[in-house]
Amino acid sequence: MSEYEKNANGDELGVFFICFKERIAIENFFEVFRGVYPTAPVYLSSDGGHDYKYLEEKYDNIMCVLDEEKTVGVTAHIEKMIKSGDYDIVNLFMASIEFLKRVKLAFDYCKTDYMLLAEPDVLVRAKMTMPTVDCVGPKPNPMPGHIQQYIIDNGGINNVAWGAVAGIIKRESFMKIYNNIINNQHKMLQYLYMDPRMACYDYLFCFLLSIHGLRYDPNPELTECGRNPDWKLSSHPLLHQYMEKYSKDGDNYNKHFDHDGESVKPWC
Repeated sequence: MSEYEKNANGDELGVFFICFKERIAIENFFEVFRGVYPTAPVYLSSDGGHDYKYLEEKYDNIMCVLDEEKTVGVTAHIEKMIKSGDYDIVNLFMASIEFLKRVKLAFDYCKTDYMLLAEPDVLVRAKMTMPTVDCVGPKPNPMPGHIQQYIIDNGGINNVAWGAVAGIIKRESFMKIYNNIINNQHKMLQYLYMDPRMACYDYLFCFLLSIHGLRYDPNPELTECGRNPDWKLSSHPLLHQYMEKYSKDGDNYNKHFDHDGESVKPWC
């Protein structure tokens, strides 16, 4: 039994939903999600995008916050910034810390044992099994060799690869990471100097799990639409890279893509 106040409806899964201006995709997520999990709590953070407060009037157990653009908006063009050498390590540090703080706020609101890390290209189409390890999710991107060696040399677990969009993380595992980093923020700055791309939360979560000796395993109940051409025929309850409700502009603008439609993070 967890040592914190439990969710009033007994839900074990909460959702932290980070977004921007992908209104149509977001509304579709909630419509489908509520058909699967009628009462599970959701904490939505719009990172400098639209205000989605109106969703609270349509659905129970949802909190929608319009935050300043300080997290995924800062890191959206990380590859171009690093290639040009035009990036501010302090801004990346602040984005990393702010993201952890927002996930903590989500856990405080949801009061659940597990949290799904969702974006507008995530879709929950059936009930999911909660993980027995610290975190599960997609793992398409190998960490650089020197990062993996650093983890090994410092007594961590080398989880090898990252990609935790649509990841599910245990509360107790997250809180171990959160408390350590918030109380020792110089560590986060040290990590970013080793690889600035770590400011992207899907990389950040895998590294922080690894350096803290926590496991991040593939999720057998998840498939990625961009990597599985048969995803529509699969029985996976959880989808990532679900882009059918996206467009390049208007009320469904996706800032993770350039105006020509190319991904700004080809490794995501």
